Amino acid sequence: MGMIFRRTTVGLVCTWFFLVGLAWGDEPKVDVGSIIERARAAIASEEVLNELDSLYFEGVLELYQNNIRGAVRVFLQKPAFQRIEVETEAFLKVTIIGEDLGWEILTNKQAEDAVPKRRLLTPEEYWENRYNAVENLYFYHGYKRERGQLVFLEQTFLEGIEVDVFQVTFDQKNIHQRMISVDTGELVASKAPDGTLVFARERETIDGIKLPKEVEYYSDGKRVSRVRFNKIEVNPWLDSALFRVPVFR
Repeated sequence: MGMIFRRTTVGLVCTWFFLVGLAWGDEPKVDVGSIIERARAAIASEEVLNELDSLYFEGVLELYQNNIRGAVRVFLQKPAFQRIEVETEAFLKVTIIGEDLGWEILTNKQAEDAVPKRRLLTPEEYWENRYNAVENLYFYHGYKRERGQLVFLEQTFLEGIEVDVFQVTFDQKNIHQRMISVDTGELVASKAPDGTLVFARERETIDGIKLPKEVEYYSDGKRVSRVRFNKIEVNPWLDSALFRVPVFR
């Protein structure tokens, strides 16, 4: 699955997991479409992928630099709804992507009143999170919904694995790279717009879809965080209230 767990103000949380070929010099044109279809086939059959409507992830987040450990819950619903909850001993942060708006609810659990602070996401924050949701729900076909552009970059090695590298660009700002194993078609890693490298680890097949049980985040060559999932559900029923606009006062 092309999922990329995104950076937030409290650390790295949900980022995961494109058909334009580009010739370099005299090299032959590369068919990015064939790379994508091979990557989709490594996840599940077309029938199973097309029938996907929702996903739920639950796990443990570790931020190494600050020695923070917390719980992560991710709710994804087509067409492009997303809710990410991160909870530690000190805070609860909820980021929601709705139909047209996004918002953040932050609760300082150590404060005396512990009143949630709410704010609307900026347009830039909203679209970055929306693209993340679309990428995670449509398995490399998200660019079709959001008018993204695909470009093949190179074939190289990452952690000793030969990979095809391509990028998907949304609105000329949100540029993501995908590194797909030449041998298996599986996603080895992704690069987020801020340069964070995200590795997918230990896949498990759930209801016919192969998903990573763990993702690791590297910045400037150093491992900075990890999310380990202990529960993944495919096509769960999700209450629409999860993505509803909160009351701002």
